[in-house]
Amino acid sequence: MNDWFFGVTPGQLALLLGLLTLTVAAAGICVAVYGWHTRRTMRRLEQMLEQAIAGSFEQGDYSEARLSRLEEKLSRFLHSSQLSRKAIEEDRGRIKSLIGDISHQTKTPLANILLYGQLLDEQPLPAAARPMLAQVNTEAEKLRFLIEALVKLSRLESGVVQPVTEVQALEPLLRALEHSFRPVAEQKSVSLRVLSTGARACFDCKWTQEAVGNLVDNAIKYTTADVYAGMCNTANKMNYAFEVEPESVEAMEQYLNLYTNQIDPLMDYRSRDGYIQEYTGMQFLFVAVGGSLSLVIGLIGVLNFVNSILTGIITRRREFAVLEAIGMTRRQLQTMVMLEGSCYALFTILCSLAVGVGVSLLCVKPLVDGLFFTSYRFVV
Repeated sequence: MNDWFFGVTPGQLALLLGLLTLTVAAAGICVAVYGWHTRRTMRRLEQMLEQAIAGSFEQGDYSEARLSRLEEKLSRFLHSSQLSRKAIEEDRGRIKSLIGDISHQTKTPLANILLYGQLLDEQPLPAAARPMLAQVNTEAEKLRFLIEALVKLSRLESGVVQPVTEVQALEPLLRALEHSFRPVAEQKSVSLRVLSTGARACFDCKWTQEAVGNLVDNAIKYTTADVYAGMCNTANKMNYAFEVEPESVEAMEQYLNLYTNQIDPLMDYRSRDGYIQEYTGMQFLFVAVGGSLSLVIGLIGVLNFVNSILTGIITRRREFAVLEAIGMTRRQLQTMVMLEGSCYALFTILCSLAVGVGVSLLCVKPLVDGLFFTSYRFVV
């Protein structure tokens, strides 16, 4: 056997191993470059978002690159957002002024209506007129409550009233609200009770009591116990989950986005589409990193297997020569080597499957089950 086994010379074997090594090195370099580019892009995006939050974002790269186009689009979006915010602030100022004017102009006529209603109530009236007078007084009281709320809102918005916050206990505030609204709640057959708590918070007691009192008053007026029991099955609710018909998802998404951004910024909402978009990037990162690592490890494993087979052939050259000398043909030697390699490959596959299944069931499955946005699927 002057020639190398299967007609491959030592020089060709060295060249093959060198090409395989270069391939693995090139794959590693590609993965490293991709990781560096991804980290650089994410770092720049974080800087852009931080500058946008601080209001100091300026486009710094003027080129045809994708990141530069993203900076230009973000700059246009922030500019339009600033214009929209300015227009909203101007509209809000006009609305505050209008509310203040309406409130002050209607306060005196409303007080006169209430006064004349009380005077009429003291006068002898026909029996049929009494219910109508009571209805007039009730509607006037509702209007008075609305006007007072508008006046308070106007004072708060214009800065006439400045809340003074301090750290204090919540239970006295809740007890005072319970004492104030218990008679009204009993008339509506609504149970109102306060659980003992030692919680403390930073707030202005007067205006917080006013705001929470409005919420409790509206809840007692417009919500019965049966309606609330049908909506919630627990005593305390900090969030509420509901389903939307498929054809109304987009409209509901737009409404909630407008409500949480302009009407009540303190509220927030989460939707299924939002979760999908949020975790799509994470899924892509897992697939990219996991796929790259699997590719590199797979190439290393294949090279290691090829190296083991070729090393075994090199060390058994004398054995092959003896076998060929006693009558074994080259084809029989090739068949023997291929069968040995197949046995090694089959043994490696079985061991890999056994170890992989064990790791998947014992390590990966508990980790995936602990994350609410992932589900485990066993795939061979």
